[in-house]
Amino acid sequence: MMARKWLCVCCLMLSFAGCGQEEPVTVGGKTAAHWAEKLKSKDFTARANATNKLGPLIPHDPAAFPAVLTALRDPKPEVRLEAINALGKYGSSKLDDVLPVLREAQESDGDTRVSRAAAEAIRTLTAASSTPAG
Repeated sequence: MMARKWLCVCCLMLSFAGCGQEEPVTVGGKTAAHWAEKLKSKDFTARANATNKLGPLIPHDPAAFPAVLTALRDPKPEVRLEAINALGKYGSSKLDDVLPVLREAQESDGDTRVSRAAAEAIRTLTAASSTPAG
């Protein structure tokens, strides 16, 4: 009888072992860590794609935001544009950190497309933050 109780207790403990652990949020079935690693690719289109995939992960995965900031320093403007777009779309949860970065890109990026995109992202984020919730 004691063995049966012990077996039931063990089974019960095993059934709860995975409870409370959330699955990581993914995009394309991959985590932010995966996409951040892709930022090291020699192929700028792979880096731009990875930056695009990181955007939706910004509010959910703490690894996504610094990875997008890394993409802002990419030598290719296409990658920097993806980073600006990601911050403009998904950066509202980190507004105090995002706005200075966007202002810097607006003022100092040598590609006018990136500067304009940063200005638009700033307008979008500040307008959204000043709109009353309701």
